[in-house]
Amino acid sequence: MPLNPKPFKVYGLTGGIASGKSEVSRLFANFGVQTLDADAVARKLRQPGGAAYDKIKQLFGTDDPRAIRDKIFADPKLKAALEAILHPLIKDESESRIRDFADAASLKLNSPQWMIYEASLLVETGRYKDLDGLIGVGAPKDLRIARLMDRDKISHEQADKILLNQSTDEIKKNLCDYWIENEGSLLDLHEKVKKVFEAINQ
Repeated sequence: MPLNPKPFKVYGLTGGIASGKSEVSRLFANFGVQTLDADAVARKLRQPGGAAYDKIKQLFGTDDPRAIRDKIFADPKLKAALEAILHPLIKDESESRIRDFADAASLKLNSPQWMIYEASLLVETGRYKDLDGLIGVGAPKDLRIARLMDRDKISHEQADKILLNQSTDEIKKNLCDYWIENEGSLLDLHEKVKKVFEAINQ
């Protein structure tokens, strides 16, 4: 089932960990574009009281995110089991939120009749096929590792292992309608996002 309620359009925003896609999403929001972060939806579902909390705690024996992450990287079957719990719930919640955005946009003059759906696994799950277009964010591997080490306080080896478990920028780039390389300053990134915004908004 397509994510986008016509004529409202939904553009996916994806990129590997520490590529800077959340910053790109924030910049789109500054241009007046509605954004929805699938990872934020997932975090809400995983919190105590969330629809996925009990099943995840039963599966892993803990609700500690770091412990769960370590177990996922050690056992691909656990990763698949976690995704089987979360993905249907994320899909349902996201579609509900997108319909709300579309209804609100239809009532506003001069409001962009499209939005950004930010998700890490749009390519891996094939969900990008249900969208009106795909925007990718990339960055050099060494830069992503440095960002990840600084952000999560992990070793170079751990950061490198996380990147190896994700699809490459080259795979994503070949499927994207727009590609933003995040390797410079914030001002440089702002200008790149502005160009994509203007291209879509024409």
